Amino acid sequence: DLNIVPENPIIGARERSYGFKPETVQAYSSAFILAHRQNKILTSLKHFPGHGSSWTDSHEQFVDLTKSWKSIELAPYKLMVKERLVDMVMVGHLYHPSFSDRDKLPASLSKKAIEGVLRQDIGYKGIVITDDLGMGAIKKYFEFDDALIKAVKAGNDILLIVDGKYANPSSITRIQNLIVAAVKGGEIQRSSIEASYKRLQLKIV
Repeated sequence: DLNIVPENPIIGARERSYGFKPETVQAYSSAFILAHRQNKILTSLKHFPGHGSSWTDSHEQFVDLTKSWKSIELAPYKLMVKERLVDMVMVGHLYHPSFSDRDKLPASLSKKAIEGVLRQDIGYKGIVITDDLGMGAIKKYFEFDDALIKAVKAGNDILLIVDGKYANPSSITRIQNLIVAAVKGGEIQRSSIEASYKRLQLKIV
């Protein structure tokens, strides 16, 4: 994330950005990633398409970037993809019309953001992971099961679930069954699941 708004409650105010210049962010991020790769640890770039310009925290509420987001926030992703220094990309629960399939649908649940901008426009072919689906920006506005299906259909390869209500063995089995049923019912394309599996398999190996 670029530090566009220093007062940002979740990025700038908590010093979670390397700076406001793409080149600075790239330099520090590259060093961080390479050091982790030397120790066989995968990393993730976040929060696509950019949380640094927000005035609110997606952990707590809906985040609308319509008036604050700047196109320069895509620059670090473009630079890192070009240098092949991306293990994963985390998509944030961030709303902007340019990254949304419909009004008020965050990038994390939108095919336009993942398959459109990230994969087609920027050219990223690797793993995409959601931000935690138990965060306020999701659970306050979407039913959990609906958010899961939307996340898979949008093109996410990994669904991040931290909330203890859902992150347990019985819930995981129910979630798996939900996705299988969606595939069998034609709501989710089997080919998209197979594509995700191949991306994950390549990275794990």
